Formats: sequence, C-alpha cells, structure tokens
Amino acid sequence: LGERDRRRCFERSCRALELAGVSGYALWNYTPGSEEKKGDGWNGEFLSIFSQGDPPSPRGGEPPRPLWLRGGRALAPVLR
Repeated sequence: LGERDRRRCFERSCRALELAGVSGYALWNYTPGSEEKKGDGWNGEFLSIFSQGDPPSPRGGEPPRPLWLRGGRALAPVLR
C-alpha cells in the first residue's frame, strides 16, 4: 500500500466505527522494523501507523513534521 491507500483504509475504518455509534475503539498496529519496501511482515500488507524507515515526505506546501510525528503513517484519519 502507498501512503494514499493507507490513509483511505484508515479513514474508511474510523468512519465506519463512528457511524456505527461505537463509543470507543482502539487502533493498533506497531511494527518497529517496518519499512515501505518490505512492509510490516503481516499478511503481505503494510498498515503500520509508524515506521522508522523511509518516512513519507510532507506533501507540497506542508511544513516539516515535528520530531514526535516523524515516522507516522496515515496520521490525518487516525488522529481525530
């Protein structure tokens, strides 16, 4: 998955939970050794919301990420 697909996946998952009226939920997928090229080693997918290697660069016009957000993936839909 690319960053765009990862964002869409989490956006749809979070939206479905919210529309279903779920009062609370947790998202968790942390694989410290995950990298964009090799994935996170789970089911051939790469859905980790953090990766130490190959952090995505900010999109055009975005300021650099603060240190505590570097390595974050699909943060816009996850951080609500």
